Amino acid sequence: MKIPSFTHREKWIFAGCFFSYMLCYTGRMNLGPVLGAIQSEITVSSAHMGLIQTVFAAIYAIGQLVNGSLADRTDPRRHITTGLVLSALCNLLFGLCRSYGQMLACWGLNGIAQSMLWTSVVRVIVISFDKQQRSFVNLAMCVCFTLGHLLAWAVSGLLAAVVSWRGCFFVPAGLLALTAVFAFCTLPGQKADPIPKAAHTVSMSIPELLSDYRIWLIFLACVTTGFGRDGVMTWAPKLISEAGETKIAAAASSLLIPLLNMTGILTAQVLLRKQHGNIRSAIRLLLAAAAICCISIAAVPSVSGPVLALLLGMMCSLMYSSSSLLNVMLPMEYAYTGRAALIAGVCDCMFYLGAALVSVVSGALLDSLGRAAMYLVWTAAAVVSCILMIPSSERKIHTA
Repeated sequence: MKIPSFTHREKWIFAGCFFSYMLCYTGRMNLGPVLGAIQSEITVSSAHMGLIQTVFAAIYAIGQLVNGSLADRTDPRRHITTGLVLSALCNLLFGLCRSYGQMLACWGLNGIAQSMLWTSVVRVIVISFDKQQRSFVNLAMCVCFTLGHLLAWAVSGLLAAVVSWRGCFFVPAGLLALTAVFAFCTLPGQKADPIPKAAHTVSMSIPELLSDYRIWLIFLACVTTGFGRDGVMTWAPKLISEAGETKIAAAASSLLIPLLNMTGILTAQVLLRKQHGNIRSAIRLLLAAAAICCISIAAVPSVSGPVLALLLGMMCSLMYSSSSLLNVMLPMEYAYTGRAALIAGVCDCMFYLGAALVSVVSGALLDSLGRAAMYLVWTAAAVVSCILMIPSSERKIHTA
C-alpha cells in the first residue's frame, strides 16, 4: 500500500491515535498472563478466574454502546484522556487488591474506563483524514492491535516471572498515565463538527441505519468471532504454562501468539487484495481457515509449550485478522452516514459480549471436560461466524 502524504499536524494526530490505543492494551490484556499466579494465591477455580474477564468484557461491551453514541457528538480528546486516566487508576487499585471480590470490582471498573477509547479513536480518524489517508490509518490500527497485545503480554509476562503478578498492574498504571498526557497533547479537541474529510455524507438516523437485517448478521458475527479469538487470548498463557514450561519459558512461548497475530494481519491484507477489496469474502476465508486449524488442535495429543503456542497462535492469528477487518475496516464503510463511531462501538460491543461468554464458558469446560471440549467450542464459534458473513455480503455499501 502506498503511504499517502500527511501534514505535520496529521502526523501527530496519527501518532496520538496509534500509540494511545496500542498502550491502552497494557492495562487491558495484562490479566491473561497472570491468571495462574493469581489463582494460586487466592485459591479459586478456573471458572472464577474466567468470571473476572467476563465481568470486564460485559461492562466494556455495554460501555461501547453508550460511548459509540456519544463519540459522534463529544470532544474525542477529552473522552480518550479521561478513559486512560481512569484505567490507570483501576490497574493501580487491582495491584493492591487482596480478595477475589475486590479484583472483580476493580476489573469491572476498568471495563468502563477502557470502553471510552476505541469509538473516540474512530471519530478522530473520520474527522481528521480523507479516504486515501484513512485506508492507510485503518491498516496501521490493525497492526496497533497486535502490537498492543504483544507489548501487554511481554511486559506482564516478564514482570510476573521476575517480580510478582502485582507488578503487572503497577507498571501499566504508570504507562497509561503517561499515555494520557501524550494523547491530550496530540489529539484534536473539536466537538461535533461536520466531517471535513468525507467526500459526501448523508443524514441517516439510527433506526434507519439498523433497519437492514444484514448489519445485524455482522454484529452477530462479531460476537462469535470475539468468542473464539478471546478464548485463545485469555487462556493460552495458562494452557502453555501447564504444558511443562517454566515461568520464563512459558512467557516467551506465549509471545508467539501476538507475533503470529501480526502475520495474520499482513495475510489479511494480501487476501483482501486477492479478493479485489471484498472485505466480507476475505473474512469468510479467514474464519474457515481458523475453524480448520482449531479442530486440528483438538485432535493433537499433549505437546510441549512452544508447539502448543505455535498451534494456538496460528488459530488465533486467523481469528484476529478477521476480527480486525470486522472491527476496523467495516465501520469505516459507514463513514458516509456520519455514524462510523456508532457502528464501531456496536461491533466492539459485540466482540466483547463474545469475550464475556468465552471467559467463563472456557474456564468451566477446562475444569469439567478438559482442553478438547474447549477447542471444539472455539471451532464451532469460527464456523458460525463464517456462515453469518455469507448473507451480509449481499448489501452494496457506499464509501466516503
